[in-house]
Amino acid sequence: DILTKFIQENADYSGISEAKFELSELLQGKARLEARSAKVETDPSKKQGLIEQVEATYVRINEYLSVMIADYQKILDGIEDADKREEIDNKIMRASYTLGLNFYYRGLLYNKGDENNKKYLQEAIKSFNMFALKYGDKLLSYEASDYIGLCYYELGDYQKAKMYFKSTASLYNSIMNDDEKDKEEKNSIIKECEDIIQR
Repeated sequence: DILTKFIQENADYSGISEAKFELSELLQGKARLEARSAKVETDPSKKQGLIEQVEATYVRINEYLSVMIADYQKILDGIEDADKREEIDNKIMRASYTLGLNFYYRGLLYNKGDENNKKYLQEAIKSFNMFALKYGDKLLSYEASDYIGLCYYELGDYQKAKMYFKSTASLYNSIMNDDEKDKEEKNSIIKECEDIIQR
């Protein structure tokens, strides 16, 4: 809660959006751990309390990411320098991707078939599709495609899930079958994809 306090006390600080993003990533990790605890909790009242706590964390993450995206979009709209625009757009890209992840993990908090499970997985699909439309030329869009596939899988729509998984597999195969690249270069591209995902 140190970062939360910093954000509250320094709302006018120029780096506040980045602080919100860092906090949202930390909170997402915390929420995922707490969600696992909620899944295995056998006491119904404790389980409900954990679910409510995790849900509140996901709401906070969503708020931070939405504000950060809006803040950086305003900054992006006022910048002419190409390098600076790319830097800001990459921050928007990371936050947009993380927003999709937030909906996905929020959906998994609930049992399959539960209305909240469906609602948040559908929000994740929508978020990742918007991400893919905007950042389709980026490698991370293929990871978003994988998550769309996972959402459809969780929703029981296995045909659509398979379609999205195939698109991710085709990217991997196209990289690995590119005769113009040596093995080291191919591995470098795959590692770059993994590094992007980890950020």
